[in-house]
Amino acid sequence: MLVINTPPLLLLPSDPDWASLNLGSLMCIECSGIHRNLGTHLSRVRSLDLDDWPSELLMVMTAIGNALANAVWEGAVEGAGGPMGPRGDCRSRDWL
Repeated sequence: MLVINTPPLLLLPSDPDWASLNLGSLMCIECSGIHRNLGTHLSRVRSLDLDDWPSELLMVMTAIGNALANAVWEGAVEGAGGPMGPRGDCRSRDWL
């Protein structure tokens, strides 16, 4: 299993099992399905448990992390919150 050291309370999903490689964020299985439906030109999704993680990808994911990814990808969305609830629960379908 891929383990990325992230300080607590950085808007991580409550049970991240998936990641978007090009967006640099961890996500739950429901969000991974939504990201897969967006297409690989927008989000390349990979399992933390089932897929191989070369050291280059680990370095990218560690360098970006959810806090920076959220700041970039959700930064311009004012007043809409984000795809995760206050307890890390997924509300992606409502948010999109």
